[in-house]
Amino acid sequence: MRQTSRNFEWLIVDDGSTDDTSIIVQNFIKENILKINYIKVNNGGKHRAINIGADNSIGEYIFIVDSDDILEYNAIEIGEKYLTAIDSNLAGVVFRLKYKDGSLVGEKLPFEEKITSYFDVRYNLGYNVDFKEFTRTEILRNYKYPDYENEKFCSEALVWNRISEDYDFLFVDKAIYICEYLQEGLSANIILNRRKSSSYAMDVYAELYNNKKVPLKTKLKSLINFWRFGWYNNKSFKSKWKLLQYNILPLMLYPVGCLMILKDELEMKNK
Repeated sequence: MRQTSRNFEWLIVDDGSTDDTSIIVQNFIKENILKINYIKVNNGGKHRAINIGADNSIGEYIFIVDSDDILEYNAIEIGEKYLTAIDSNLAGVVFRLKYKDGSLVGEKLPFEEKITSYFDVRYNLGYNVDFKEFTRTEILRNYKYPDYENEKFCSEALVWNRISEDYDFLFVDKAIYICEYLQEGLSANIILNRRKSSSYAMDVYAELYNNKKVPLKTKLKSLINFWRFGWYNNKSFKSKWKLLQYNILPLMLYPVGCLMILKDELEMKNK
């Protein structure tokens, strides 16, 4: 509500909340200060909410904000400044996150601004931290999250990696998004979430392993995590191996994935 620019639609996808969210939002709508589109759906996970948001957005770009986070008061204005200047063949503009105490999430990037891909920043430069993106709506519509039945968590990396196959972003080493990683939130329960949503997890790690742009070290980690979470999937071993193109290296790292499962179990029992 405090944004210096009002040139945006606030599209709220309520993913099955059981509190007073709908009442609060209706009061906001009555105030008629912002253009608000409120959509309530059954709980299906953040990735499905993003798909619904992309389908219903009327804007040229989408910026995703989690329910427990906030934006700097001039975040939209800063975003507009960059978006009006970028080339039309870019997917959008990527910014940094910071905590409420003002500290940056992750280390500073080795540049102030750079046109590059997520693959380069995450896997070549090694900045595997959260970013926040103004992304072209049409691209998010074309690169939707898959819909696996009974699975409610999908790493956002799955879609950003797929987009990176065809598009670059302008990365800006400036934080405009203030986050709070709640203990009960997705970030704190990554292992359990990937166990329960093993089809998504296998997709992420199989695609990283199969991608020629990914460094060897990342490929090896991806194979270990593929088996680590794929263990909880009902697909046959052969079907899982097929995702890895029936290569021998994945078989060699299968025991390491099993050891990671044991490590996870021990750590969770000791908490």
